[in-house]
Amino acid sequence: MSAFTVNPPSVLSSKAASLKEYLEEMGPEKADIVSRLVEEITPSIDDSFHECINWGMITWEVPLSVYPNTYNKKPLMYCGLAALKKHYSIYMMGCYGDSEALGIVEKGFQEKGLKLDIGKCCLRFKKLENLDLDSIKESLSMYSAESWIQHYESCRGIS
Repeated sequence: MSAFTVNPPSVLSSKAASLKEYLEEMGPEKADIVSRLVEEITPSIDDSFHECINWGMITWEVPLSVYPNTYNKKPLMYCGLAALKKHYSIYMMGCYGDSEALGIVEKGFQEKGLKLDIGKCCLRFKKLENLDLDSIKESLSMYSAESWIQHYESCRGIS
């Protein structure tokens, strides 16, 4: 199975159309954590990615208007941030499609003695203190939209 064959989660229930609406849907504690995390990671994500609400969460993605050739005909997601019922999730597609990006995060968490709860790309946490933000930001800074498209095409065998 090649990278990039996993759809973003369909279980998220937010119907928000903007970051403001997304934050208003949750309680103040969750909104504070999500806001703080957005402020922390956004500068690390290349400006060529489009920040929006998609799949019921905050996403940084390559819009279909820029790159329509995705396997699922959806925007090419690079990163997502969701506040769920019992935890938060950062969907770091770079960690799923690039072992170097994953290695940066694994090493950062290990060096700081933090438990890394990650699936293929979904990093789950309950408190900001449980994150190594330095390694997350370093991993997220690895790609521009153009290089992410190239990586996606390479993984999918598209020439």
